[in-house]
Amino acid sequence: MGRDTQDNMCTPAHVRASCAVFMEEKAKSVKISQEKIDSLASTVNPEQFAALSDPVRYPLAFRSLSDELNFIALVNLLNFGSGYRKPLHQITERGAHETMTFGAIGLYISEPRLDAKFLRGLSLESVASYFSLPTERDEQLSPGIYISKPGPLKPLAESIQKVLNESGQILLDLGFEDFGAFLIAKIKNTPTTASDLVEIIATTFPAFHDVSGSVSFLKKAQCFVASLYRRFADEDEAFKFEDIAKLTAFSDSGLPCVLHAMGILEYSAELEEQIEKETLLPHGGVEVELRAAAVVACDQIIAASGFDMISLGSYLWRIGKEPTYRSKKRHATQDTVYY
Repeated sequence: MGRDTQDNMCTPAHVRASCAVFMEEKAKSVKISQEKIDSLASTVNPEQFAALSDPVRYPLAFRSLSDELNFIALVNLLNFGSGYRKPLHQITERGAHETMTFGAIGLYISEPRLDAKFLRGLSLESVASYFSLPTERDEQLSPGIYISKPGPLKPLAESIQKVLNESGQILLDLGFEDFGAFLIAKIKNTPTTASDLVEIIATTFPAFHDVSGSVSFLKKAQCFVASLYRRFADEDEAFKFEDIAKLTAFSDSGLPCVLHAMGILEYSAELEEQIEKETLLPHGGVEVELRAAAVVACDQIIAASGFDMISLGSYLWRIGKEPTYRSKKRHATQDTVYY
């Protein structure tokens, strides 16, 4: 596949079109209920919607715009690990989102500069320490005799290290000292649209290149751009992307789960059983259908309700944290750094 073809796949427009085509032509395990979509659009509480769709703020004091941009980039780069949700809760009593967010905050507080050189040189031991991820476990061979073996969270720690090392090297190769400098060059120095920025991010950094075969999702890249818009649009014209409404749903494992619990996504008996039994779903398999269905369903909710996509995504994400939905089983895919 050529570079131009890959670039064309890294836009919100291609996400929307490729997911719609996939659901129309290839979907076998997931269906979308238009009846439930219409019901949600007519019954959602506007006040609750507004409250749950407020933007997230971090409890940190940033030294400059570049410093804050660098941190937001780091948080979005690390927005993955959902497939390790169960072992994370069992071992650390935290989920993936909390693990990554607190790890990023710990890095920011502890290190004087989260620059590209630091990211490139971060060791596995340092990752395990900052993110509180035990990579080894003791296994008893006989009474009083133990051997250390890789723990279930070691692959996650290795993925974090790879993503940070790789992204740091790319920034250095491009001549930028950190993500803040990269973003200022792309946004502040040249008028940039949301779609342009999603494409730039997704084609520059492999950890943002969320494409499976012919189907694009770009969950992290779009979430990243949306977070920049929500944080800075009221303060800085450079971040007031006029095409922000063209972004699609940020499809991961939580969004299909919430939509399924609402009755909007209907699963086949086989898929329902796999999720209930917590069977790991490999990247590029039926998880593509789940994520594509969520993208298409959210577009249909927008059409029926008039909500905007960013607020809808935040609303559904926060609904997923409510006790009623938090206990629901969701699909787990571990061999990916895209969600």
